[in-house]
Amino acid sequence: MSKKVKNNIELVSLHIPKTAGTSFRYILKEQFKKKDVARLDIYPSGAIMLNEKEFDSEKLKDKIKVIQGHYTYRNINDKLLLDSNVEFITWLRDPVERVISNYYFLNKIIANRLKELPNENLMNRIGKTLSEFVQFKENRNVMSKFLEGADLNSFKFVGFQRNFEEELQRLSKVMNWNSIKNLQLNTTDSKPRQIDQHLIELIEFNNQEDISLYKEALNNIPSTISNIN
Repeated sequence: MSKKVKNNIELVSLHIPKTAGTSFRYILKEQFKKKDVARLDIYPSGAIMLNEKEFDSEKLKDKIKVIQGHYTYRNINDKLLLDSNVEFITWLRDPVERVISNYYFLNKIIANRLKELPNENLMNRIGKTLSEFVQFKENRNVMSKFLEGADLNSFKFVGFQRNFEEELQRLSKVMNWNSIKNLQLNTTDSKPRQIDQHLIELIEFNNQEDISLYKEALNNIPSTISNIN
């Protein structure tokens, strides 16, 4: 599609991987009519997926008022003709926690697709350890890549996953929504309880932009965890 997609979108939820996005999509559907909310993803190739089906049209259906999915701030503005009054929401997560969760989530997906037993970890057997995963260019500074070009201070809401329950209540006040039910979906429960300090330092070294972004957001955006170390 060469032209920008026309739409009636009022709210854009930008889902950075492993920042409670799946849970939040269900929350959006509780706050709006289900038909008003759509999942939209934009792949690096530029292909658009709407509700997990390839989309190739000049206009979204009029009923779609809210979109949520994986797309960068630049991509969504490049691909969709968004009104200047459209509001943006996103969630951030401690960069080290996000990288670790993403790695083990991918492990879980691969294991499920191959129907592996818990001790048959294909990623490790083919050499994709956490330390290797961390150093791949595409896995570094993911939050910064998704938000490149964005002014977070102009977002209607920026949430911090670390205090998800309390942040949801802050969100309900900011958006003037009904009381929000906390849904914990698509969580990763297979990661180990402790990560070697060397690995933590390696993650930090490879995600300096995300660490700076996260700290700056905590310092400049009201939240319920500003005083948590």
